[in-house]
Amino acid sequence: MDLSKSGNLKQHYTLIGKSLLELESQIPFYNFLINKTPNCLQTNLAFIPNEVLESYLEDLLDFSIGDEKLCIQRSNLQTPYYLLSLLGLLLAVIFGLQLAYSGATFYMASTGVLLIAIPSALVWHLSPKIAPNRRLFFAKVLSQEIDRRSGNHQDKTKIISRSLKKFINTESKTVPEMSKSQFH
Repeated sequence: MDLSKSGNLKQHYTLIGKSLLELESQIPFYNFLINKTPNCLQTNLAFIPNEVLESYLEDLLDFSIGDEKLCIQRSNLQTPYYLLSLLGLLLAVIFGLQLAYSGATFYMASTGVLLIAIPSALVWHLSPKIAPNRRLFFAKVLSQEIDRRSGNHQDKTKIISRSLKKFINTESKTVPEMSKSQFH
């Protein structure tokens, strides 16, 4: 199917991007353990053809394509993490100075500073990785929606319950009963 004939691609991308941003605002942290695609995404994307969703998914996984083209740009994505890490580093310095002023040994003061500074430095270091993780989260949700539409989506709870039923049924039989059923 030619994507140019399926409506305005830019309008479709804008709608998909807005739907993903709406989903992101409803989930406080990026929950990678979603079993089902949320209903708001299904209703927002109901009239978008699968071919357009697949094209958007490919563009979403291509990190050379900017968030602006995909309409998922957020200007303040990393700012809170940088502020949090700076606050942690500032608290580490203040805590270290307070320990040194109170007469603690150098070893104790430096240990106290490191215990506070290391997590702050990790937040500072890992904050640029938030944008790719965010795009991967969007890709996972969009992929689940494409699979659901294609009929390839399997409910994990049904698979687990079927496996448990088989396990319980085989465990409840005694060994002679199992051998009889195998030979007959």
